[in-house]
Amino acid sequence: MTSILKVSEIQDPTNGNTALTVDTSGRVKQPTKPVFYSIGQGSGWLSVPNSATLITGWDTSTSHYISQGGMSYSGGRVTVPVAGIYRVTGQIMARFTQGQYVLIRTALNASIQNTGQVYTTAGTLTQEPTLTNNILVNCSANDILDLRVQGSSSTAYYYLSSYSNFGIELVS
Repeated sequence: MTSILKVSEIQDPTNGNTALTVDTSGRVKQPTKPVFYSIGQGSGWLSVPNSATLITGWDTSTSHYISQGGMSYSGGRVTVPVAGIYRVTGQIMARFTQGQYVLIRTALNASIQNTGQVYTTAGTLTQEPTLTNNILVNCSANDILDLRVQGSSSTAYYYLSSYSNFGIELVS
């Protein structure tokens, strides 16, 4: 037996909160979908530690901050509200010279899951590339996701406004 359900809005039965809307073209909007996004609010260039160190202090006071669907942010860590597959993205700008490296790393419950890296073997000029990281992570409810930075001595990362960001969204 085949059934067709034609609706433009789905709400929870208790409070009438809209969980999903469908427009006339079939586009779906999910206003309670878990999403987190923030930009850096540091004071410019910071020294990169030799071990994977939590990036803290993401900006929660500007229009660039998004936290919805039960995401919880505290001290650089984001707690996911429900089990599922989450896309985690991060970006920083790095500064280094010959023979140095900088890493941006995604951690799930303090365990490194993915690493984006820049490394140079030639030249003596200072380089300042943008370093990004993007991963899908299978999470349980209340798992904690964060970004970490690591590099060789005398390297730095830029942690300010449009040069750095951190995002998480439930995709499935």
